[in-house]
Amino acid sequence: NMQALRLKCDGLKKKHGEPFTLVVRQHFSRGEVGSLKTGNRKRNVPLPELLVAALARLKARPKFIGPEDVVFASGRGTPINENNVRRRVFSKIAKDIGVTRLSWHVFRYSHATFTESIGMHARDRQALMGHGALDQTDRYTVEDLDRMRGGLDTIARMILPAVERVQ
Repeated sequence: NMQALRLKCDGLKKKHGEPFTLVVRQHFSRGEVGSLKTGNRKRNVPLPELLVAALARLKARPKFIGPEDVVFASGRGTPINENNVRRRVFSKIAKDIGVTRLSWHVFRYSHATFTESIGMHARDRQALMGHGALDQTDRYTVEDLDRMRGGLDTIARMILPAVERVQ
C-alpha cells in the first residue's frame, strides 16, 4: 500500500540467516508521515523471495541507497507521490487490463481476499494488514464466486456422489 512509498532502505532487515522482513513502524497517508495508531500496526512482514530480488535491484542503483533514503525514490531522491502513482501508473494498468480503476484501496481488498482464498490463517492475515481486530480484515475480504462454487461442489459430491458433471 501507500506505506511502501515511504519505505526506507533500513526498513528491510535480515538477521543472521533469516529471510528478509519489512519492518513497519510508521504510518504514511495523504503525504504525511506519522506514528502508528495502535501497537497492532507495528509489524514485521515477511517478504517473498521474488520481492526481495526486485528490491535488491532497486538497492543496486548508484544513488539514494543510504539507510534514511526511501526505496522508491524520485529522480531527486524524494519519496514518490502516491497520487502521481495512481494517475500515471495505476490508471494505465487499469486501462490495459480492462478494469475501471485501480487504487491503493483496491490492492488492500485484493490482498485480504487472496490471502483468505489460499487458506492463510486468519490471525496471520490480520497481522499482515496491521488490523487491531479480525473483523476489520474481514471487511476487506470480498466474496469469491469460484471459491463458493468449489465449496458447494464439494458438498454436492458428498451428498450426491454419483451425479455426472454437465459440460
